[in-house]
Amino acid sequence: ALTEVRATVSGWRFVEFDDEVAVARDALRAAGVELVVVRDAAVTLVPTAETALALALREAVTNVVRHSRARRCTVTLRHVAGAGGGQVELEVVDD
Repeated sequence: ALTEVRATVSGWRFVEFDDEVAVARDALRAAGVELVVVRDAAVTLVPTAETALALALREAVTNVVRHSRARRCTVTLRHVAGAGGGQVELEVVDD
């Protein structure tokens, strides 16, 4: 298990959230799903959080494509009010 963790961590690379949104748009379009993105302009991300959110988005979009019959997918990235200023929320919803 330790070897697997080390391999995973050593392969960790920065993934830009906006780049992943573009990939998601293409994947969803190919599946006939419209993508709507709502992003709070006040959200700024440190690289580790940005990568984690981008990878979470990738997984969520994969699930939409594989397991739903959605026609629309909305991705929302927002600042969480009253959360000490440093928390954000990623929400992925399909119809």
